[in-house]
Amino acid sequence: MMTTAHNLEDALGNLDPMLPLGPEDEAFFVERDFSQRRQMVRRLQLALRTSPTRYSKFLFSGQKGSGKGTELYRLNKELGAEFFLVHFSVQDKLDIYDLDYRDVVFSVGLGIVEAAKSVPAVANAIPDEMLKPIVDFFAEVYQEQHYKEKYESAVELKPGILSLIAAFGRLGSERESRTTVRKRISGSLKLLVSAIGKLARFVEERLGKKILVIVEDLDKTNDEAARQLFFEYGKSLADIPVHVVYTFPVSLRNDQGFVQNNAYFQDFNLPNISIYNRDETDNNNGLGQLQRILTLRVSEGLFEPDALTLLAEQSGGLARSLISLANKACMNALLDNRLRISVIDVRGAAAEERADYRRILTFDQIDLLRKVRTSKLVDNSADYQQLLYNLSILEYRDDDPDPWYNVNPVVRDLL
Repeated sequence: MMTTAHNLEDALGNLDPMLPLGPEDEAFFVERDFSQRRQMVRRLQLALRTSPTRYSKFLFSGQKGSGKGTELYRLNKELGAEFFLVHFSVQDKLDIYDLDYRDVVFSVGLGIVEAAKSVPAVANAIPDEMLKPIVDFFAEVYQEQHYKEKYESAVELKPGILSLIAAFGRLGSERESRTTVRKRISGSLKLLVSAIGKLARFVEERLGKKILVIVEDLDKTNDEAARQLFFEYGKSLADIPVHVVYTFPVSLRNDQGFVQNNAYFQDFNLPNISIYNRDETDNNNGLGQLQRILTLRVSEGLFEPDALTLLAEQSGGLARSLISLANKACMNALLDNRLRISVIDVRGAAAEERADYRRILTFDQIDLLRKVRTSKLVDNSADYQQLLYNLSILEYRDDDPDPWYNVNPVVRDLL
């Protein structure tokens, strides 16, 4: 559990940009403007009251480092009293670079099984006849009866559940197994979804709560795989009879195929925290939120005057960039034997990140960035999408539902 740092050595540990806040770090959470998490909470609560037999499916997107993971952990906490939460990352279960819609259906089903296994009152009560269709499904797909029997002979709780988890572990780790399973499963997927649905209804009745599944890191697969998942087989992902939140690549929100998803999913995008308005005037509310993120982790006394403001400005409103810049600035201060982070340290950190962009940006891309800084718009061309992907262009939102765009402050000196 994190505690506020009062010296630079401890501050360095609190400024790990790859470590999102978890449920135990609630005191370090800063509520942001235009958080789509709040909309998801309200819609799920409404669904419980008004449509108990219908299941909501959400796509949750945002640029890399925008804070999606932290927002989802917050969603977890806010809905934990009303839903049975099944929250996992596909990266922990599957090969993110070799992903198929059937794998995702597997992961949701097995996520429910594993979560049920963690509640003895539920796991001990699941009838064997309810698990049998799922266990048999895996045995049939693998066509290896001895594989099934091996795990059903275990002495741990609910051998049928162990069989499922072991089978899924094999699917995630062995490319040959994935290829074989996908070929065999195509005509039987509805049977698996039906079995998962029956199990889900049993768990819900036992707990007196609806199931909500949160699937993280689907946004990290490549665009080609994501198009297949959500555009070609979106209905299969939406047919799973539980409430589900899928993370979704922000680049595909501007894809031609995105509109058709409205039939299956509700779309939510997490904008970056605005450090300025469309007219380039400072957004003091956004800057204050970013500074608050830092001073909860690191005592304000460890920043010299203006260093904190400069960190917020240079971050562009990206939560991970804010922490990354502060981490580098903190290291600069330590290496120069300073007791506080100075403006010089922050400028050095920004220059280090700017050098990365100088290496990758072409002259044509820099011309496009100049246009964006003036127009605050992007189109659906691959050139603009690449600049959004590498975070040279950042997305914002205000009271107008249409997003607007600006150049990452770290990159501006290259224009």
